[in-house]
Amino acid sequence: MVHSLMRVVSEDDQVLHQLQCGSGRWSSFEKVFGGYLVALSRTFSVKRRASEADREDALQETYAYVLDERRPRYAPGRASAKTYLQYAVQTAFNVVLNRSRRRESLELDVPAEDGVPEAVVADALVVAPAPSEHEERQFVDYVFKGLDHTDRQLFEEVANDRSIQDLSFERGVSRPTMSRTVGRIRERLQVRALNALSA
Repeated sequence: MVHSLMRVVSEDDQVLHQLQCGSGRWSSFEKVFGGYLVALSRTFSVKRRASEADREDALQETYAYVLDERRPRYAPGRASAKTYLQYAVQTAFNVVLNRSRRRESLELDVPAEDGVPEAVVADALVVAPAPSEHEERQFVDYVFKGLDHTDRQLFEEVANDRSIQDLSFERGVSRPTMSRTVGRIRERLQVRALNALSA
C-alpha cells in the first residue's frame, strides 16, 4: 500500500493559492488570514524588539511579498498556508529591520558642544570633496570586476534587501551555506575596495 506524502489541502490553503494564481479575491484572503497576519506581526515584533512603525511596515511588506510574483509561491501540497505566511512575515521583518538599521547608520547625529547649536557644529565639519562620476564608476567597476556573474547577481539581491533565508530557499541550499557564500563575496569586495583605495 502506497501512502501519499502530500498533505491534505484545506479551504483556507486554497484561498491563498487562488489569490497568487490570479483567480482569488483579496477580500477573501483578508477575511481568512488578516487577523492571523496581524497577530503574527505582533508576535514577531515582540521577539525582534521592533517599533510599532516597523511592525506596520513589516505587515505591509508581508502583503507585498504574498503578491510579488518574483517571490517563492505557495505550494498547496507542501505546507500549510499559515507556514508559508510565517515565512513571509519573517522575511518582511528582516527587510524592514535591515532597512531601519541602514537608515539609522546613515543619519548624522552631532551633539551640541559648549552651547553651539547642532546645525553650526554640523556645518563646521570638514568633508572631503566628492569623487567625480567618472572616478566613482571606475572604482565600482574595479571592485566588482573580481566577481563572476552569479556572485554579482547574488550580491545585488542582498543589497536590495533580499534575506539570506529567502535566497537560500530559492536556490535550494541551506541558510548557513548561503550565509557563508554571501560572507565570502563581501570579503572579496572589501579586499578589492581596500586595494583600490590604497593604490
